Amino acid sequence: MEKKKYFKETVHMPSRKLLATALIAIPLIVAFAAFNKVYATESLGLSLATMGTILCLTGLVSYLIYSLELKTKVTSRGVEVRMRPFFPKKRIIGWDEMESCTMVTAPRMAIRQGEDMAFIMERRFTLNGLNGVSIVTKDGEQIFIGSLRPEKLKKAIETAWRD
Repeated sequence: MEKKKYFKETVHMPSRKLLATALIAIPLIVAFAAFNKVYATESLGLSLATMGTILCLTGLVSYLIYSLELKTKVTSRGVEVRMRPFFPKKRIIGWDEMESCTMVTAPRMAIRQGEDMAFIMERRFTLNGLNGVSIVTKDGEQIFIGSLRPEKLKKAIETAWRD
């Protein structure tokens, strides 16, 4: 049976280029200033190993932030979710597993208000905050999938679920 696609979306972290650039630029400036100070005064305030470690860690964090992406597909097999680089395997929620699906949207002014809320019983796949679809499986597992187009995602899930 051929896999039919109803919806496909790739979401990247908002402002990821700016954040990654800042995370790289700030330690480079600090390392350059420290390096100049070391050679100007001939005292070792920061060793080269320490500067190298700081730069490597900053580069790693910048890479992780820059490469964050959430891929969501609605196909004839079910809802496929992959959040890289932290969850390299995709999670497939089959149509036979699904019990209910609800669209969740937050007012534009409330987007940053609930970031410290605890969603203990809910597995969350999101990079864009509080808009998306909440799925409850027959096992009682709650899964939230963030989306830039929650209406289209909900409609695609309902259409594919009926087919």
